[in-house]
Amino acid sequence: QKDLGHIKEALAPLYAQPALVPASPWLGSTVVKTPTVKISRSSAKWSGGGRVWQWVVQQKVGGSWATQVLPASQSSTNIKQNATAVAVTAIDRIGNASTPATVTLKN
Repeated sequence: QKDLGHIKEALAPLYAQPALVPASPWLGSTVVKTPTVKISRSSAKWSGGGRVWQWVVQQKVGGSWATQVLPASQSSTNIKQNATAVAVTAIDRIGNASTPATVTLKN
């Protein structure tokens, strides 16, 4: 595919992090349970949340948060080397989000 006018290149900085589709509260407003997060040496593992469709996993490195949007079937990820915190949020099928489960890491 051709990138006429370099549109893809121009938009890349604006879409550097993944995003979620906004919640649809008119379809239901069920409270999504906060997941449980366990940290091992170089990975984060989580569970719970109820009927989860996606996980939002955020890692704080320096003063910035890096975001991953993962499918419900995935329940772990590697932790970035200099991460100081990890937050996991459960998202249901209609976009309702749990309270993030946040763990501060000791370096």
